[in-house]
Amino acid sequence: VYGQYLRGEKYVPGGNRLDVPVTLILPKGPCSWYKFVVVLPEGVDRDKVKAGMKARGVNAAGGVFELPLHRQPVFMSDVQLPNAERFAKQHICLPIYYLMEARDIEETARVFIDVVNQVAKRN
Repeated sequence: VYGQYLRGEKYVPGGNRLDVPVTLILPKGPCSWYKFVVVLPEGVDRDKVKAGMKARGVNAAGGVFELPLHRQPVFMSDVQLPNAERFAKQHICLPIYYLMEARDIEETARVFIDVVNQVAKRN
């Protein structure tokens, strides 16, 4: 359902559509849905989006790898991986859990869309 809202296929009641494109990281096969990953467009600050969502009562989960593997102490190296660096800075994980109801998804999507639109306009 998140995907329908974020791709603009379904309208969030009382909400807006995204003014900027986001990329949904969706599985190609069976998935546990441990994370619902969205990649923000360049120029939209993830930390500002997370802070804006939290101020409105929605806590975005920790990222998949906010610090890319090649920058973590155990794997530290001088290798340059620009795509990993970009992904680490631009992805956000929306709340997803077993007991989420349709209204929870709608509210989370509404808050995410509103905050992303606000942050994008400031940049």
